Amino acid sequence: MEAPSASVEDHLEAATKNAFGDEQLLETYRKYSCFEVEDPSVRDEYRAGSDVRIPLTEVLDGLWCIGDGYVGQYILETESGGLALIDTLNDSNDVETYTLPALEALGLSEDKPLEGVFISHGHWDHDGGAPALRAHFGPNLPIYLGSGDAEGKTYEPTLIDTSTSEVQEITLGETRMHVQPTPGHTPGNLVGFLPVEHDGEHELLLVNGRSGIPQSIEESLQYLEGAELQYEAARSLGATGIIHTHPLSDGSLRQITAVNETGADDPDFILGTERTLQAAAIWRECAAARVTELHPSVDVPVWRATTIQRPEQRPLTRKLSATVGSPWGPVVGEVVTFRDGESVACEAVTDADGVAECRSEAPIRPHHEVTATFEGSGGQDYVNLPSTDARAAVQR
Repeated sequence: MEAPSASVEDHLEAATKNAFGDEQLLETYRKYSCFEVEDPSVRDEYRAGSDVRIPLTEVLDGLWCIGDGYVGQYILETESGGLALIDTLNDSNDVETYTLPALEALGLSEDKPLEGVFISHGHWDHDGGAPALRAHFGPNLPIYLGSGDAEGKTYEPTLIDTSTSEVQEITLGETRMHVQPTPGHTPGNLVGFLPVEHDGEHELLLVNGRSGIPQSIEESLQYLEGAELQYEAARSLGATGIIHTHPLSDGSLRQITAVNETGADDPDFILGTERTLQAAAIWRECAAARVTELHPSVDVPVWRATTIQRPEQRPLTRKLSATVGSPWGPVVGEVVTFRDGESVACEAVTDADGVAECRSEAPIRPHHEVTATFEGSGGQDYVNLPSTDARAAVQR
């Protein structure tokens, strides 16, 4: 029998390399996504956070967090001017202690109602407050839950189909939120994509992307598939940041502490598209490490994040160039496509240094955005993930 293509250590190493040396990615997503495999004692740090109170804190424009250092919830001001919740905390006591006072502080009223609740999955520390919310706000409040987690729930959730791998859409007031079913952590686990505005910029937040990795081979394989699905959804939808209702795992606790102690206004949640995908690749590799640990004979290729580096784009030139690389070295023999707006300008194959060069049929006009895209490549042992770079042609 042939040896498996990658070991547990290979996947853990890839999780580290996919951070590209970025300390924030290493100290949040790398540390808190792989601990089940390499250091289960980190769970004690997680749970110790329940002693830390998180006051109502605005973390992005129109997005607040409240709860404790172990589990929190987000409150969103919707596009219709109402309010919505992401997760519901542990129980009715948390609703009375945290949720209702926070909603009232944010202006809850007939003119500013609670318009919806999104629950990431059916574990009690995420949906335990839902019965109290139903009792308080009545039968017309939509409380969204994955269908795989519906059994035994008494609060009559509005179900999202988790028997399909398709991205779906829900509405919280007039805010449209995409959801990706990712069974594994629970049968009805969901990952959300939440649109927000911050400092005048449109951002899309990946909500609760990583979770505790299951200990059975069947569920861990489901979890791995879900991690890959959410990566693809994050790429296609253009996610630019991450939030999580376990506030250690996305840096929330540090950020909220900094906001409240120093007035810091540089949100760690906004990573940009490239770093958001790198984070998702990190926790995919943690999931792959768990599968390989549980079932060493399963071949799971390593995912390698890539980047595209380009020289400054000059207007009126026809020469286009890009270098595709990863922490493993140059990406060789792969196609890079250059687009001028929607039109393909030219294509080239990367050489031994990862450099792709070609000439466009027409000169690049000033201020036109030129995009270089590597669509990724696969193999039995590893997958080179896609990467894109877009920049305007500007004369300096």
